[in-house]
Order: sequence, then structure tokens, then C-alpha cells
Amino acid sequence: TLFRSKKLGPINAWWVTGFDGGEKALIGFTTAFADYILMDPSEEYARIFALMQEKIYMSKIVVEFLQMNPDATYEDLLNKVETTVPPAGLNFNRFTEDSLLRHAQFVVEQVESYDEAGDTDEPPIIITPCMRSEEH
Repeated sequence: TLFRSKKLGPINAWWVTGFDGGEKALIGFTTAFADYILMDPSEEYARIFALMQEKIYMSKIVVEFLQMNPDATYEDLLNKVETTVPPAGLNFNRFTEDSLLRHAQFVVEQVESYDEAGDTDEPPIIITPCMRSEEH
């Protein structure tokens, strides 16, 4: 159910979901009462929300690419990033190496979080050659 709201806190945790090959990457949060997914921000938060969307979509590209290409190099990842068209309705029209580098810390943290939440039979993607070069 979609509804406008405010003052739902206190917030216990923030999270990102959508690393399953689908189009959407979503920002959500958890309170003592429920989990919430953020959809459209109020004007007051639009700028911050747009920045977060760029970060989470960058993370989504990296995670999904490395899931399918564990032997990829940084150059392979960069090619994927630069040739991916952002979903319609976002506040930006392309991904660049600059945006990847600007959000590198966030992306690495999301990859680590993804690995921690993964099944024990899944190889971690943080140890792929591409991620080792991005961490440094």
C-alpha cells in the first residue's frame, strides 16, 4: 500500500534491496512496527533522495555485474557502468567513472553487506579481482 507519511521513527535500520536482476533498486528502513520502502520524496528531501538513488543504482550495477562476471577486471566493470542507461525518472541520465569513484566507499560497503547476507555456498564478490582493484 502506498501512502504519504512522516514521523514514522525511530528508525532502527536503513537498507537497500533490489539486487536480483530486476529494474528497481529500493531504499527502505525498519522501525519497531514495520518495514517501509521509500518511493517519491517530498520536495524537502528530493535532492538528497536523488543522490541516494545514484548511489544505490551504482551499487546495483556493480553487485549484479560481479555476480555474473566474477573474473571481471575494473575495465570490464567500468564498461558496464558507462553503458548502463539509468532507469527513467531519475535525476541523472548516465553513469560515469567519476560517479563510480565518487561513490566507491558506499559501493564497497554495499558489496560487503551483500556478501554478509548471502548464502554460505555463494562465493563472496568482495574478493573478485575487480573489487580488489576498486578498494585501493
